[in-house]
Amino acid sequence: MTTARERILIVEDDSAARIGLQQLVRGWGFDVETAADGEQALGQIEAFHPAIVVKHPDGLGCDCTLIRAFIWYCLGSIRWRPSFP
Repeated sequence: MTTARERILIVEDDSAARIGLQQLVRGWGFDVETAADGEQALGQIEAFHPAIVVKHPDGLGCDCTLIRAFIWYCLGSIRWRPSFP
């Protein structure tokens, strides 16, 4: 019997880093999808239903305030999507 693997969404604008992180996390046994930006992330969240969304702050040189704003934007957008469970 196979067990369901946890789903992880990686959001990273740098394609090499995104692919590398995807391969690394997949090697740990997780089901992984990626997005290059916040808009793609929202679509992936709706379609893929990840258990967790990971965004590495160094990709854009962001500080913690911007990362928090991104998270709140995503959470607010997800809340109003009727297809999200």
